Amino acid sequence: MRARHLSYGVAFLAMLGLVVALVVALYNRSFASTTKLVVRSSRAGLTMDAGAAVKLRGVQVGRVTGVSSVAGGADVDLAIDSQYMNRIPSDVSAQLVPPTAFGAKYVQLSAPVGPVVSPIAAGTVIGADHVTVEVNDAFSHLMDVLKAANPLELNNALSALADGLDGRGTQIGQLISQIDTYLDDFNPALPKLANDLPKLAQVLRTYSGITPDLLSVARNVTTTSNTLIQQQASLDAFLVGLTNVSGKADTLLQRNGRPLANLLNYLDPVTQVLARYAPVLPCTLSGLVIDNKYAEQAIGGVFPGINTYTILRPSDYPYTDAKNLPIAGADNGPDCHGMPNLTPAAAAAKYPNYNTGATPPNDDPPAADRLKTTLFGLLAGLVN
Repeated sequence: MRARHLSYGVAFLAMLGLVVALVVALYNRSFASTTKLVVRSSRAGLTMDAGAAVKLRGVQVGRVTGVSSVAGGADVDLAIDSQYMNRIPSDVSAQLVPPTAFGAKYVQLSAPVGPVVSPIAAGTVIGADHVTVEVNDAFSHLMDVLKAANPLELNNALSALADGLDGRGTQIGQLISQIDTYLDDFNPALPKLANDLPKLAQVLRTYSGITPDLLSVARNVTTTSNTLIQQQASLDAFLVGLTNVSGKADTLLQRNGRPLANLLNYLDPVTQVLARYAPVLPCTLSGLVIDNKYAEQAIGGVFPGINTYTILRPSDYPYTDAKNLPIAGADNGPDCHGMPNLTPAAAAAKYPNYNTGATPPNDDPPAADRLKTTLFGLLAGLVN
């Protein structure tokens, strides 16, 4: 019986040891599938030990398996759970930070927010961009500062600061409240500011490119200012003369303002007509230039002079009151009538009627009038 109880006790102890070993193995994640990564830093610090957590966005994704010294720094070996490898990008960075001021360090992985395009590969060496300074190092630096500072001068400075702050709590509170108000007003503009800051670099590059031109303009302005200084006497004389002219012009306008206004009113209809028929002026002048060339050829050609064939025509029809009253009713509008390059079709066009009241001499006289002119010449008017 005792042998059987002894065997039961040994089996129980063996099972208990197996359970403890299994728990320890589970705690050490001995059965988990892990991938090795390395964090290389300038230093690891005093509280970075094996077993420290490795976190990504606050979630533990692995643990530290060891810390070793290398040339110029330290390597921190990481064991990352394989199930998280596809969530860690290749451009990840690391920081060695403690959870509190006096706690042991852990490895914090930092990655951009968004989907992972290129997951990190096994064995990748990650650079550490930040290692928290230990408390003992901070106290050591503080002691160095205190040793370098003169206690009497430091006491005087602190006393002056205390005297300056004494009794001004209300003002300091109002200042802090105003700063908080300013920050509340400033916060909505932060997205625009973040959007404008990258554009500032482009603006600065543009100004950098035109800096030589700006300097050249500045030099030219300097030359201009020096010229103005040298010609100051002439400029003063010009300003005095301009003042005199303005005074005389003011006197002239005061004396003749009404007549000038009336004159402008009278010229208004004339200028309106000239403005309306202004398109005719270029073609008329161009036609006169062409006619002048032909006239020079006709009068000053091979045989200088003018040869004419003249006949006597009867006088115009007598003036009649109803037919020949003058009328100011021309409203044909601007028309060059083919000028300056007159075509045969334009030359054969009917003479335009400008509605002036006088009958244009387009109609040939009757045959009896032509006969009278031929037989009696200048006396034909008496026969009429």
